[in-house]
Amino acid sequence: MSKEAVVQFREAINASEGLQDQIRSGADLMAMGKESGFEFSAEELQEVMGEIGDELSDFELEVVSGGTQFNAFNNPNSSRDSRK
Repeated sequence: MSKEAVVQFREAINASEGLQDQIRSGADLMAMGKESGFEFSAEELQEVMGEIGDELSDFELEVVSGGTQFNAFNNPNSSRDSRK
């Protein structure tokens, strides 16, 4: 698990309409990452997303501005659960 895996997963999402569609449909990012071969913790995901700052891709801007809800932390191993 590493922050580098989060960065690589982010790049994969930005390059893949299929992954983007899954996020638009409310997919669990942690599960998607694992299924795609990218293992990282919720803390690593949160750290990387915090470090990105204003450097959002067009898709990421669409997600945050369009109100798309995605489950970044719906992981039973995570202490951060968006269902609460």
